[in-house]
This record gives sequence, structure tokens and C-alpha cells, in this order.
Amino acid sequence: MQPSTSPSIRLIEEKHTPLSLVKGPTTPHLLRLTLGQLVDQQAEKFGSKDAVVVPWTGARLSFVDVKHRTRTLAKGLLHLGIRKGDRIAILSGDDERFVELFFACGRIGAIFVILNKTYTAIECERAIRHTGKEGSTVPQAPILARLEALSTDSLWAW
Repeated sequence: MQPSTSPSIRLIEEKHTPLSLVKGPTTPHLLRLTLGQLVDQQAEKFGSKDAVVVPWTGARLSFVDVKHRTRTLAKGLLHLGIRKGDRIAILSGDDERFVELFFACGRIGAIFVILNKTYTAIECERAIRHTGKEGSTVPQAPILARLEALSTDSLWAW
């Protein structure tokens, strides 16, 4: 009997092919910067120019503002016990706090997990469990038990 060449069989076989082996141009060379270093570099270069403008909140942050605010937030996360490799999940709309948390996580090496604000409580729980570390404990009650009552601005860490 000959092996099947149906599209579904090929799809399963191709599923195990590493996607990161895509090869492209080798120039310009990749930058060796952390997100924190990038924020600091941009603050030096652009200073008081606008970096983040969010019309619906009225926020207007300069590159220097982003640098200082993300450093302060990163220190706060460290104070809360968040360390490199820990996950920070956010269920929020797009605004300046989202940008600040993204770069603050990058400064300390935490993994920023974005939960779609249209997710149901069950979808949020599934996403949080899916992104958890091998062998780690995902927060239980009261966090997961309260998912259905959440506003759109919530944050978890594990």
C-alpha cells in the first residue's frame, strides 16, 4: 500500500518542521539590544519628542517619560517578586499603560502575555494555563475564579 499524500497527512507531517529556519538577508546585522537598552537609547536620541500618544486617554509621553516610567514600573515589578522568566498577563485595552508594562517586562526579562480583551473567562484561563511554565503553578482562586467579573484592565503574574 502506498503512503497517503492527502493534504491533511502532509499538514500533519509538516507540522513538526521548525518554522524558525526561515532565512533572509544577512544585512543589516541584527542589533544586540535588550528592550530596556532600546528605550534608553531612544530617550537619548529623541528626548522630549512624543513617543506615545493615546488620544482616547489624553496621554502624551515623551521618549524620556517612557524611559523613566518603564524603569519605575520595572522596579515595582521586581519589588513584587517578578523575576526573569516569570509571566505577566494583561487583559487591557491599548493605551499608555500597555506600552509601559511591555517595556518594563522587557527590562527585567519577564514574559509579557497579552490576553485578548474579547476573551471569555474560560478562554482567559486556557490562555494563562497554556503560557505557564512547565511544572509551575497557575494562580488559582481568587484570580481565576473572578475572571468572569473582571474589568478590561486586569493583570496577573506567575
